[in-house]
Amino acid sequence: MKEERICICGCGKVFKCNINSHREYSQGHWSKGKTYEEIMGSEKAQTMKEKKSRFLKQKLKGIKYEERYGKRKAQEIKEKISNKNKGHNKERSYIEIYGLKKAEEIKEKKSKAMRGKFIGRENCFRGITFIERYGLERTQKIIEKQSKSMIGKNKGTLEEKFDKIKVQNIREKISKALKGRESKLKGKTFEEIMGVEKAKRKREKISKTHFRWTQEKIIEAYLNVEIIRKVDWNRLCGLKLLPCSGIIKKNFGSFENLEEISGKKFLPRRESNGRIGHKETPAIDQLEIERGRKYERQYKVITPEGEVFYLDGYNAEYNEAPEFDEIAHKYKKIPDQIRENKVKGVLGCTFIRIKEWKQPDSGQKDLGDFEIKFS
Repeated sequence: MKEERICICGCGKVFKCNINSHREYSQGHWSKGKTYEEIMGSEKAQTMKEKKSRFLKQKLKGIKYEERYGKRKAQEIKEKISNKNKGHNKERSYIEIYGLKKAEEIKEKKSKAMRGKFIGRENCFRGITFIERYGLERTQKIIEKQSKSMIGKNKGTLEEKFDKIKVQNIREKISKALKGRESKLKGKTFEEIMGVEKAKRKREKISKTHFRWTQEKIIEAYLNVEIIRKVDWNRLCGLKLLPCSGIIKKNFGSFENLEEISGKKFLPRRESNGRIGHKETPAIDQLEIERGRKYERQYKVITPEGEVFYLDGYNAEYNEAPEFDEIAHKYKKIPDQIRENKVKGVLGCTFIRIKEWKQPDSGQKDLGDFEIKFS
């Protein structure tokens, strides 16, 4: 049997239930005006709240307060939140509050929002110092933070930090900004600008990077090169053993004057026989290092009969002639011996034959791969 009862919460609603039932409230009215903690206990209430907040966050994501509640209520909620959080994030950076990614996004938004904002005709922060904006104490804190954050970041030159195009743009901007301004450092020495010790170090650095070729240094470098032709000058200049031809003309006027002043003449221009093998030069270079002597390459020998031979190398002091025999010379033993005898008849020298019976890679410089024979 069922009967009608009135809800005891005072709402005046009537509900039906069995005669034996202990029900006193209308549906949902038993928890009216009670908190989750009073209904289900503190632990269960906390889990329930977390679940609800997650659900609402997903449901209301991207929807503004104005869209949810209207303009008035949204303004009231924002005021409540701002009052609640006042002083909560004081002396905390954006990174500490939101994390690195979100902090960068906020800063970008703020900078974009502040760009082009004007109060009348003047920019809102133009001509205003930090002290005028924030006061002395806050200014000092800002400067300390900036100095700490910049430690180690500006080390090195612009070329080390940026690519060539960016470096050029930076330098152009600096030059434009400084045009027409009087330099505060003009007419001052390094000692006046940075002190005696630092100035000394600066001068040492400059002297190392900016090496100056004087007449004495050029003559000394020229005399140190034992065998030299005019043709070899640019190659030795590339190795930084000698200065470029422009410096010679500035200091001496011409190469002929350099010969007269130094007392050393260039070797005559070599008549090339056009038969220099690609493995010959590195092999004789290595022989020079091992034996500790220089060989004049493609040395010309004329026999009494008028025959002309070109030796791969020759040293007049030790009367030695190294000859590099490629694999093809294995089948030219008799013509090579006749040529050797004719040259010995003129010079009376010792032949050092480097025989390439193995075939190493092009550019191989190890003499261990060749058979060396003295004759």
